[in-house]
Amino acid sequence: MFRKRSLILSLVVLSLLLVLLPGAGFAGAADKGAANSAQPYQSRPSAGGPTVFVRAEIASGTDAHELASQPFAAASRFLALHQNELGLAGAANDMALDRVDVDELGMTHVRLQQQISAVPVYGGELILHFSVDGESVYAISGAYLPDIQVNTRATVTAQDALDTALQAMPGASVQEKPSLVVYSQQINPRVVGDHLAWLVTLYDQSTPARNQYVIDAHSGSVLFTLNLLMTGRSRYTYNAFHGTSLPGTLVRIEGQGPYGDADVDNAHDFAGATYDYYFNTHGRDSYDDAGAPLASTAHYGVNYANAFWNGVQMVYGDNFPVLDVAAHELTHAVTENSANLVYLNQSGALNESFSDIFGAMVDDDDWLMGEDLPIGAIRSLANPPAYGDPDHVDNYLCTSGDNGGVHTNSGIQNKAAYLLATSTSRTVAGRIFYRALTVYLTSASVFIDARDAATQAAIDLYGNGSSEHQATESAFSQVGLDPLSTGPVCDQCAVQQTTADRSLFNAAEASDTLAVAYRVRDDVLKQSPLGERYIDLYYQHGSRIASLLLRDESLRQEAASLLRQLTLGLDALAAGRGDQVQLSASVVTGLQHFLEGMSAADRGGTLARMIKAEQQTIPWDSLAGVSYAEAWRMLNANASD
Repeated sequence: MFRKRSLILSLVVLSLLLVLLPGAGFAGAADKGAANSAQPYQSRPSAGGPTVFVRAEIASGTDAHELASQPFAAASRFLALHQNELGLAGAANDMALDRVDVDELGMTHVRLQQQISAVPVYGGELILHFSVDGESVYAISGAYLPDIQVNTRATVTAQDALDTALQAMPGASVQEKPSLVVYSQQINPRVVGDHLAWLVTLYDQSTPARNQYVIDAHSGSVLFTLNLLMTGRSRYTYNAFHGTSLPGTLVRIEGQGPYGDADVDNAHDFAGATYDYYFNTHGRDSYDDAGAPLASTAHYGVNYANAFWNGVQMVYGDNFPVLDVAAHELTHAVTENSANLVYLNQSGALNESFSDIFGAMVDDDDWLMGEDLPIGAIRSLANPPAYGDPDHVDNYLCTSGDNGGVHTNSGIQNKAAYLLATSTSRTVAGRIFYRALTVYLTSASVFIDARDAATQAAIDLYGNGSSEHQATESAFSQVGLDPLSTGPVCDQCAVQQTTADRSLFNAAEASDTLAVAYRVRDDVLKQSPLGERYIDLYYQHGSRIASLLLRDESLRQEAASLLRQLTLGLDALAAGRGDQVQLSASVVTGLQHFLEGMSAADRGGTLARMIKAEQQTIPWDSLAGVSYAEAWRMLNANASD
């Protein structure tokens, strides 16, 4: 239990977090603006990020013959003519051809990769969707990141980057060799600014862990670490015999009868059932649509109660090869080979949701996930709140844990899928969500992109105005993703809201202040369970704080003053010099006055009630002179008592 003085320090640190801590959601490019109403296409409200979905009927300036023979030329010419009214100014000069897909309806989809000086931009992808005759573009989807300024000449070698990653994960194997990208805050706001970076993916089968390291190609520092372990026909099935070396011993191949071990045979059979679903329903030949073998390993580890896709194969602990789990995890492989949704925040929640949806399509006798596991069901598509998951964007969980709540916020699209399936059929819902995933979404897609993608897929498959189209719009509207929605509201950040005001901070000051805030979060708070808890407390109130700062100039000015006074001490704390800087009387007084102003602005809301309760317990006059390091040490020591 906290002693009185430790409780006081705890509340002060929480106050600092409420002012300073950067948010975890997508916060990126400025609003590109709505489409001109005179144009023959429909644009949507901005989500405050770089993604775009435009439903169009614009003459393409080409035909089926040229589109088939020169797809990049046709797409580039179209972008050059229409980029300004589409809100994509500059995109035509920044794109390279990724690939061209022709779907089962005969429509052509030209996928473009944004590049700067031939270096791909992480998350920067556009898809131009052409009609069957090639004479019109009926939709544009993806993400374009404008105004990136970065030196694309690396001074850190690929080998140096690999060595840095291996230092972070000793004994790991290299799953993907280093690749050079432009990595921007517009896609991942946990990284400040734009960077030339190496992406290095390592796998440690003993843990297990699969991490992607983002390493600055100029400084060599690790900018971000992303957990890619997605816990969740030519078949090769192995038995690990409770070891952790993969793939283990090959015990069953395609065409052989049962091995005689329930877990091994279930892993083999359920991989086959998932393959059959995708092939018979969607015409997809394995997860890569090119006949890739399906490798599975049963009896992984000792008392390992989980299953995962490691980027190469399926892996199961004892009793975990059950049908919907197998379909869920193999759908991660389908996603990785199609939209490749980034496993973070909203895009990560979509990644998990698609796996749940198709798990329920393959195991189609209920709407539960994992009901045959020893631990019982872990999620419900029909009733996500029954397992602690949201079923509406108003209840989106803003958290730094679980890669931004990917296993929790998946409940929102899960509920939409359930509503669509029960108002039409499982088959209809499966076709719509499969087309949305494989045709329209890209790596940085967020919730409103999924809504637009599913709506367009329904139009493609069943016709504009069809009952299936209307049911799709209704399903997403019921979870808060109607055509006017911009998605979850916690993607704002109080410190970014304040430093973005150029009357208070110039660009250099803003960048420096943000950098300090992120270092405090990553180098101090994330290094202890207590710090992680404080981060979650911030996310409960951060979006409301950002909203109030946006509306109230005087509050922004107070916040700016506090940021300037606090930055030195917080920078010292992150650098290990927190004992050298103390909380001054002016900072303590400023914090008190700022929180009182924030409470008044909230007008009796949840934030105001929280602040009032804390204010009544803090003797502010006794806090001047406490060092940043002393406060942090005492908090952690007492948290462990």
